[in-house]
Formats: sequence, structure tokens, C-alpha cells
Amino acid sequence: MAHQDDDLLFVGAEVQRLIRARCFAGTVYLTAGDAGRPFTGDDSYILRREQGLRSAYALMAGVPSHWRRADLTVRGRSLVSFVLNGRPGVRLVFLRLPDGFSRGVGSPQYSQQSLLKLFRGQIASMRPVDGTRSFTAANLTSVLSEVLTLRNAERVLTLDYDSATFGVGPPHPADHSDHEMAGRIFRRAAFGSPARPTVTPYIGYGLPLLPPNLTARQQRDKKAAYYAYAAYAGCITLPCSSRFTLSRSFRLWMEREHRRLHRQPRPGETLSVIGRTPARTAVEHCLTRSVGKATDDTVKTQDCAGSRDQR
Repeated sequence: MAHQDDDLLFVGAEVQRLIRARCFAGTVYLTAGDAGRPFTGDDSYILRREQGLRSAYALMAGVPSHWRRADLTVRGRSLVSFVLNGRPGVRLVFLRLPDGFSRGVGSPQYSQQSLLKLFRGQIASMRPVDGTRSFTAANLTSVLSEVLTLRNAERVLTLDYDSATFGVGPPHPADHSDHEMAGRIFRRAAFGSPARPTVTPYIGYGLPLLPPNLTARQQRDKKAAYYAYAAYAGCITLPCSSRFTLSRSFRLWMEREHRRLHRQPRPGETLSVIGRTPARTAVEHCLTRSVGKATDDTVKTQDCAGSRDQR
């Protein structure tokens, strides 16, 4: 995941199903979700978000929120990690890279670093907010691949890696830059792991463009896990209020959970799924012949319309 609530908001129902089935559930968070705030003492916003996640996962597992610190050593690095005492198959790992913000600009607090800039090669490396060793893009991918290999992962549930439209979501068809980069980075890591896990991307901010599909019980359980998290992370200063009012976007996210699915090509079509997220989060384009003079014919990608020029 990119931030310390993305799983609860966008993959929560599936995560709960796996935990209840007593599957191994290990979640890796790339960024600190710092929102440009400093990494300070135990009451810092960053650490409260991590504590909120521990509370949420304990609730989903149905055991007390008692955890032990059990850092992972991977390729000479020590990754911050916690294991749930009552369910040792539940593990959370925090890389604490700086939050890139919705459009990937980063924050002055952390020298404008972002996953988007790292992925594009605009910066050589990113330093975690806790001051530990920096990651290059290659370091990050190899460390995540090793984590998947160590756990013999069968599935990677991540965020949508097909969109290239960065922003705040509906009514605009866009997603957070950290979400999209996390999806692409985890996909690269999965491809590089001998475990060969399947990779399933989930829609992020664009969920309200798709129909509700969770049952009343799934919605209730998803909200309960999020409230357990927000009791620690839902405010700037402690103590947080015990009463929460979800914004409209959050209420819509709670009703939905959609994987990124691509339709199969129709006869004669060549599909492209790279580039943008237009209405209803469809990303498929079709190769289209633009007819002009005999010497001017070109091929482009356009919305699939089933026209003769796309066959």
C-alpha cells in the first residue's frame, strides 16, 4: 500500500476475508502518510497512524491489540515491522518514505521527495522520514521482491497501476500519485520475485464512479475497522473524539470495492491499457487508423468505439 489507510478504504473487505480465513496477511506501507508533518516523538501524526492500523488489524482478527516489534532484515536493511501476538500470521511493515501528495510534488518538510519523482528518475533516491538509509528505485523494488520471496507470497493486493491521471478523484477521474506508483512498484517487485505471486490491482479514489457492490455486513465491518484506525489517526492532536463523521467521499468508498479489470479484445482489436483514467475508470484504448492522404495515414490510441478504423 501507499499510505496507512489505503488498505482499509480500498481493499478492506478482501483483507478482512483473508484474515478471517486465517491466511497469512502481511501489509507493506511504502510512505509514512506524513502529510508533510515532521517525524517527532511517540505522539507524532505518523506514529499515530501506525498505531491506528495495529488497532484496526487486531479488530479484524478478533484478538486484543497486543503487538511485538519484529523488524525484518532484508538486503542489509532493517524494516520496521510489527506482528500481532494473538495471530502471528498478521504482520505490518512500514518503510516510512515521504508522502508525495496527490500530484506527486512532495512537501517542503522532506525536500519535495515523492514516489512519482523516484519512479520517473527525477530524483536519485528517497530518504525515509525517520532518517534511515535512502532507497533508490532499484533498491526499493529489490527489497520488496525479497519480502515477497521470504514470505512465499501467493497474492499481492495493491492499488491501481494503470492510471496516469494524478489528482484528488471524483468528479475528476484521477487518483493519488502515491497510489498509482505503489501499484507499479509492487507489480515490478512481484515480477522480480521467485515466488511469482499474482498481482491484483484495486481502484482507489475513482471508486465512486463505479456502482456500490458491498453487502450491508461488509460495509459495517469495513467502517468498524476504519473507525478503529481513526481513533488514533483521525485528528491532528490527541485525544481524538470518539465520534466521527465521514465525508461524502469516505462514505462512498465504504460502499464499494472494485478490482481493476480489463475487458478482452473484440475480434480485430488491439487494446492498450496504459495512459489515463477517463469516465467510469475505463483505461482501455484501441489502436485506431487515422485516415488521410495515402502518405499521411497514422495509427493512434483512442477510446474503443468498435469503428471500422479500429479493426
